[in-house]
Amino acid sequence: MSADSLPEESKQQAPDTENTDLDIRAIFDEIDTNHNGRLEAEELKRGLQRLGLPHDSPAYLDQLLKQYDEDKDGTVDFWDFQHYVMRKERAIRRAFKALDEDDSGAISLIELKHALQESWVPLTDDDAMDMIHLLDRDGDDQINYNEFRHFVYLLPENQISRDNILFSWVDSADWMDGIEYRLSMTPPRAPLQRFLAGGVAGHVQGQPGHHDQSGAADGGAVRGVRHLQGSHVCPERAGVPDTEHGTRLTAWQHLMAGCIAGAAATAVTYPLETLRTHMAMGSNNYGTVAKDIIGSHGYSGLYQGFHAGLYSSIISNGLGFSSYEIGVQKYREWNNGRSPSPAQRGFIAGGSALVVMTAIMPMEVITRRLQIQGREGHPHLYAGSWECAKRMVAAEGLTSLYRGSLSSYMKVLPSICVVRFLYEGLMQAWGTGGIHKYRQQSKNDDDSWPSI
Repeated sequence: MSADSLPEESKQQAPDTENTDLDIRAIFDEIDTNHNGRLEAEELKRGLQRLGLPHDSPAYLDQLLKQYDEDKDGTVDFWDFQHYVMRKERAIRRAFKALDEDDSGAISLIELKHALQESWVPLTDDDAMDMIHLLDRDGDDQINYNEFRHFVYLLPENQISRDNILFSWVDSADWMDGIEYRLSMTPPRAPLQRFLAGGVAGHVQGQPGHHDQSGAADGGAVRGVRHLQGSHVCPERAGVPDTEHGTRLTAWQHLMAGCIAGAAATAVTYPLETLRTHMAMGSNNYGTVAKDIIGSHGYSGLYQGFHAGLYSSIISNGLGFSSYEIGVQKYREWNNGRSPSPAQRGFIAGGSALVVMTAIMPMEVITRRLQIQGREGHPHLYAGSWECAKRMVAAEGLTSLYRGSLSSYMKVLPSICVVRFLYEGLMQAWGTGGIHKYRQQSKNDDDSWPSI
């Protein structure tokens, strides 16, 4: 059916294909400054810089080049660019129409301010006008569809939605003005997206109960590497600064924060871990178990093996954060600044889990032995963690500190890989974190960790 035979309402919604092709060619030629018919990294960098986009992020450039290269031949010519644009045209028009509330064909200052208010972004009139000026090419103080497309074509494809485009626009205008990203500018859907992604990813992991001592240690090992899963991610990985001044914590600060948090959590929850261990040994009621422990050993009985558990928690949190961050940093160093894919992050998380489990497994085994001593069939043999370790090695050999660890490795490592992969994959598909995460990666690569 031709455009002439369409109903009037459909004509208004149908894109002008001829004009669209001309506009796409004009945008392509503007980026292709050396006019060789291909988009190259340096040309894209200049185009990004003009619009306040992350031009100095290798990961961002790599993302654009990959999404444009429709035929996967390693180059981006006009055919590739045009096919990508046409594939995204409907989503771009939908986002534009959501901002152009009066269907005038242009986004006015009033419409932009209304959209910002709906998204809970506290920008002044001057801030909003700076956003208009960033994209306004004809000087009429409003943004028509062609000006809008100039910006959106240079966004990662997972950012092409009304909210993601709006927040990318705010971020770019702030960057051009030398303003640090605003902590309050978290897209309303982002917390829900992180919650859903963490829930979906975490659902694939189960912790089947065990009714022996090694099983209890296995549960401890699972908890020891839980922070490597996607459901426990530092705020800046989602692109949100984690201090009130909008500056990211250094890796050493993350290490210390993780250690302190682990110690605090252990101090509070350790009695529950003691009860859990006794329940795994065959007890049927938490109240009865608690009463028996307190009756036999006093309230201190709930903290038997506490020191080993505390050391395990501190080391697992510290090693978990640091080994994963170092793994990601090294990947970027070895791949010209590119960030790992979700699958690669899953493997990095699995490697980090291997390091953590190997370090904490002896302490987990010692902790469980100390927790259950005094029960029937488990006489009181050890005065503390160090004595327990020495006597175990002397009587049973060094391998006794890793008793039951094979099942832990077989269960936990694949689980960590899959959970991290699913979480990162969902975050990437939804575009959570926006374009600011690319700035944070570039900004903090140099001060994350020393070379090793």
